[in-house]
Amino acid sequence: VTQSKHQVSKFLQTKGLVYRDGTAWTTKHRTWLGGLKFSEELDAFTFEQYLSMLQYLERRLGELDEKIEQMASNEPFKKSVLCLRAFRGVQTLTAMVLLTELGDVRRFASPRHLMSYVGLVPSVHQSGETRKSGGITKTGSARCRHVLVQAAWCNARAPKKPSADIQENLPAWVVESSRTAQKRLYSRFRHLENTVGRHKAVVAIARELIGFLGATLIELATEPQGNVQPAQ
Repeated sequence: VTQSKHQVSKFLQTKGLVYRDGTAWTTKHRTWLGGLKFSEELDAFTFEQYLSMLQYLERRLGELDEKIEQMASNEPFKKSVLCLRAFRGVQTLTAMVLLTELGDVRRFASPRHLMSYVGLVPSVHQSGETRKSGGITKTGSARCRHVLVQAAWCNARAPKKPSADIQENLPAWVVESSRTAQKRLYSRFRHLENTVGRHKAVVAIARELIGFLGATLIELATEPQGNVQPAQ
């Protein structure tokens, strides 16, 4: 969908048509697109093809989102999705990406092993006795890494109390863990933002976030069934 939107925008730019009346892809912007006229028949045909493809992809995306929501509301994903959504920045799609990409998190020997799997640990360059840390490795699951970084940006804002609908029917320990995570990640981000910059800071936050989420999934996998005390 994003690529298709870029195609539409770039084509219009080549024709000197640039939207300057607010944010792109809003209802107002789409109304503007629908009212465009072209002097050349070929230009009108090309634009119609680009726009039709975008509309098709958006419909498909909507259908896929609905299917993912349906899957997330049923076992074996329902309980895990509900608990992961307690953490700030984690919505249904993020939770489903993590659950389907990671599988059973108990297979990871340690939190660092999990962080390494999603490519969020610093690379190390060694020459003789000299060791130097570089950028993150970007190995493993790129999908997990992407959704984690997006979720991490939400934790760059001041902590807030989880909404009541998220807390409902959650184990008390999950709610407490999510509160601890918010405070920890925000504090960590503010510190790192002033020392290494915003973008490196948010990657570090994403790395810590997967630690919290992994610990939650391990606890869910090991706790006795039926031994869930909802949060008050």
